[in-house]
Amino acid sequence: MITAFSTTGYGNITFQTTLARIFMSFILFVGVCFIVPFLHHISTIIDSQYLYKTYRPSKTSNHVVICGDFSDMAVEVLLRHFYAGWRRYLDTRIVILTTDNHSAEMKLLANLSWLKGRVELLVGDPTNPVDLRRCGAKKADAIFLFGNTRSSAYYNDYRLIGESMAVGLYDPGLPQHLMLRRGRTAKQIAPYAASSLEIERMTRQLLGLSMVLPGIVPFLINLLRTYEPLPSDTTASQHWIELYEYSIRNDLYVIPTPDSLRGREFRVLAKEFYERDVTLIGISDNRNRVQLNPRELVANSKKLILIAKSLEVAEAAADTIARNYEVTFGEEMLVAPDPDEYFKTKYRAMHVSFGRTRTNNMEYEDLYDDRSDDKKSVDNLKSTVRKQTAEKPHSPTVSSPTFAMRQSHSFEGVFDQSTTETSSESATTEDSGQSSAHMKEMLIEVDNAFDFGNHFIVIDLASAKAKENETRYAHENTLTAVAHDIYNVLLPLRQSHPENDIVLLTNDTSFAPYFETLWTLKADTRPVHYINGCGLNTVDLMKSNLEGCAGCCILFSGDISRYGSTSAMAMLVMLSIQEIMQGPPPFPVVVELEGLANLPLFPPNAEDERLQVKAESDFVFEPNYIIGNAISRVMLYPALVGAYFSAEFIDVMDVLIKGRSPDVPAVSWMPLAACDMEMETYRDVVSFCLKVGFLPIALHRRIVDQHNPAITGYRYVITNPPRGLPVHVTTDAIFYITPDK
Repeated sequence: MITAFSTTGYGNITFQTTLARIFMSFILFVGVCFIVPFLHHISTIIDSQYLYKTYRPSKTSNHVVICGDFSDMAVEVLLRHFYAGWRRYLDTRIVILTTDNHSAEMKLLANLSWLKGRVELLVGDPTNPVDLRRCGAKKADAIFLFGNTRSSAYYNDYRLIGESMAVGLYDPGLPQHLMLRRGRTAKQIAPYAASSLEIERMTRQLLGLSMVLPGIVPFLINLLRTYEPLPSDTTASQHWIELYEYSIRNDLYVIPTPDSLRGREFRVLAKEFYERDVTLIGISDNRNRVQLNPRELVANSKKLILIAKSLEVAEAAADTIARNYEVTFGEEMLVAPDPDEYFKTKYRAMHVSFGRTRTNNMEYEDLYDDRSDDKKSVDNLKSTVRKQTAEKPHSPTVSSPTFAMRQSHSFEGVFDQSTTETSSESATTEDSGQSSAHMKEMLIEVDNAFDFGNHFIVIDLASAKAKENETRYAHENTLTAVAHDIYNVLLPLRQSHPENDIVLLTNDTSFAPYFETLWTLKADTRPVHYINGCGLNTVDLMKSNLEGCAGCCILFSGDISRYGSTSAMAMLVMLSIQEIMQGPPPFPVVVELEGLANLPLFPPNAEDERLQVKAESDFVFEPNYIIGNAISRVMLYPALVGAYFSAEFIDVMDVLIKGRSPDVPAVSWMPLAACDMEMETYRDVVSFCLKVGFLPIALHRRIVDQHNPAITGYRYVITNPPRGLPVHVTTDAIFYITPDK
């Protein structure tokens, strides 16, 4: 360019005099000033092709539209899940419509060999009919509305409702799948939504549930994702990585109920499916209600909900069982669960804990001892269990919040631990002085938690993050959102451990009136204690009595600004806890992360090269994810994609996370050492659990790996284990679905 402006012809004629050269320098400067904006304009036109690009639907293939503002990792998670496993052969294309220009990473992702020609990138606004026409919305199978995924602010739902209404006016028959931040806006989108994912509520409830059931995060998230199935013989070596890799390839499937299976006892069918390495977990009735582990017959069953390695395996198992039952209908019925065995097993499970539990100094052997000649009657046993569980005989819970962390090689001695009363006398006196449930003070300040034991610690770092300026009414909505977040985290703790204390570490309790309104909906609930402090302060962390707690979680409640990283502060608190405990804590510590890129940044880390390579390709192989130490809302995005393939998908996940009711969890945990039966394989575990009414869904197994000493002693989940898999009675535990009423 300089040569062209400073010479004549082809560059062989130049100026020789000084005056001419000065004049040419001026011309050169003017030329550059004109050519640079021109080149910028050309590049802008090239980049703006996405603003005018139009997707032309093919007559031979379908397509869906995904709208929202995503991070690069979120887009990768969605695309990988949509075309994973058996869906890689689907002739369905994806049109991604965003309001901002696509990043270079997103463009590179769309041009990968397995996505090129299947993903189209457009820039536009879903509220604009012209942009909807450009992405072929009228001929699309469905549209996904995610909104701004970088922010959890409640007002994003209002924008999402506007987009939903605009799409509904453009094409009333187009199925919409929406990701909501808050559940209170669900009514506004009900006429249009085929499904809705309440992302903040489910994330917070899963965060609280992971303190009670360590390992529940990888179990549920792995059910959301789809992988290519592996042959069954890959578990022959019994190496834990191979077992885990086999496990994550089990998915959730919904298939029609064969006519010959209607009217059968549910556990009869469950046992038949177990024999084919398929886990039948529930049904969907003719009213589209999801029932997990129902007690009643499946006469009104419309669909079966199963966990299997592939859709073909699930359908083949259903067809085989249906053919067998066409002849034997009414001849083989599983013996109904033994009520005496149910109560005995339930009580054993309640008392197997690595921490201190509230049992009023009553030992298990005092209630029932199979070796004693003078046994107490079954009626006395039932009465005692009902008293210990607040008259809830059908909601078995397991008091074992510390099981997922580093423990000894066996369960020896756990039945001999003495029980202690963990609540302080002052708290008991204060609780007893309240006259009615709705008049209780449900958020009580304490100076420290040294008088508590086996308590749960919830560290809220929201006050450490700058928030956006807001009006008075917007501030009230923000406080309501904070109250709902705290409530959703604490709800699973109250479901499984109604007598354990909860300590909230925060220096902002302005949400207290809104929280107490939610917390007093349960008349018999215990108040929550809080310490005025910040989790970033080591002194405040020590006041929470980490040595005596049963579980801890770190979160950011409310509507946090999208600017800046919250994961860095959460990881700092995690490192401070490890410093205080002088090593890995013996209780579960769950960290809420805003993205997946921060998973490998805090210990434990993968040391074996084999595991490192797998972790670089997929976050499910990160040690912090495998043992259930971290959760991010990005992990739940595939649930909305799952609802496109199975309408019951989100309902099933919601029941598993939320529970059957505010008082009854849907998933519980029990060590095999609590089972009064000799067990060698997973088939024996299934037989025992079905006998007492439990529905086993996964094993919780200890990691033993000399190549990864940093994670040896932690635990991982094996979903839908093969029926012939050997079990370790002294160290293994079982995740099971509680009986439905």
